[in-house]
Amino acid sequence: MYRFQVSCDTQWGEEVCIVGNSNCLGSWNVRQAVVLKPLNYPLWKSDEIDISDVGPPEEASSSSKRLEYKYVIRGPHGVKWEHGNNRWAPVDIGTRLTVHDGCFGCIQSYPFSFQEGPEILERSQTAAAEGQPRGWCIAVVGSSVAEGYNTWRKRGWAWLLGEALHQTYGHRVVNVSQCGANTAITKERLRSHAVTQLKPDIVIIALSLGN
Repeated sequence: MYRFQVSCDTQWGEEVCIVGNSNCLGSWNVRQAVVLKPLNYPLWKSDEIDISDVGPPEEASSSSKRLEYKYVIRGPHGVKWEHGNNRWAPVDIGTRLTVHDGCFGCIQSYPFSFQEGPEILERSQTAAAEGQPRGWCIAVVGSSVAEGYNTWRKRGWAWLLGEALHQTYGHRVVNVSQCGANTAITKERLRSHAVTQLKPDIVIIALSLGN
């Protein structure tokens, strides 16, 4: 289940819609496009959309493993389409994601999404349940890049590091980074319950240059 959101300025009587290459997105028929809601204008957001009609990845061809779509503005004077390449998103059946597409007309080269709820089961929890050694607990405390901003499911470098360390050494990387955090905020967060409850063996502080 996906929610799609995009920022868009509109005129009175206009609405923002999403239309794409699957039945759930209207099969490129603008009359069947999914209408978004201006819940926090100018941010428009869709209701949850069942993307299972695209087909499970293990059965789909490589060309149908992803959604392709565009946003359109429908109004009393017609339809305005986004120019340029189609937007796209991988198909992750069984997850509830919000796909954040920035601004209308500005096509991102790679999709950004974040999960609506927590992961069903962390690999570290699986290892503990099977009686495997847990290894070290490594906390990542940083800002937006460390958090995984602008990556799919916020799986950026910290997530990749966690995967590699878990597979090789059994270590557990917990990412408690926060978008917009600077040195002052991070200093306070190091003393907060979010970090101290982990009792980490190692803390990685990862702030961008602007923070």
